[in-house]
Amino acid sequence: MKKQKRNAKAQFRTKTQSKPPQSLPQDPDRLNADRALWAAAALAELRRQTGADLEDAVSDLLADLMHWCDRFGQEFPKELRRALNHYQEETDASLEMTTLLADEL
Repeated sequence: MKKQKRNAKAQFRTKTQSKPPQSLPQDPDRLNADRALWAAAALAELRRQTGADLEDAVSDLLADLMHWCDRFGQEFPKELRRALNHYQEETDASLEMTTLLADEL
């Protein structure tokens, strides 16, 4: 199991990174690598189905989530604020970027 997890992390790094990572934010519950892998799986599936390149995949997925919210009665700005709050909690940070974005929504 540990070997599979390491292999998945290595695949994630080689398939998704166009630039080397900068220093990562704090990871108090040590789950952020897993969270990144879950996001990588969603992005990989989107790219498989749409042919989007990596450069466009994140914004395409966000736009598709907006369309999903329209059709299923969710308020995207509210969900984005919640996501920013989750990110802050998961990184144990009061990041200026997330605070500014949350204030604008």
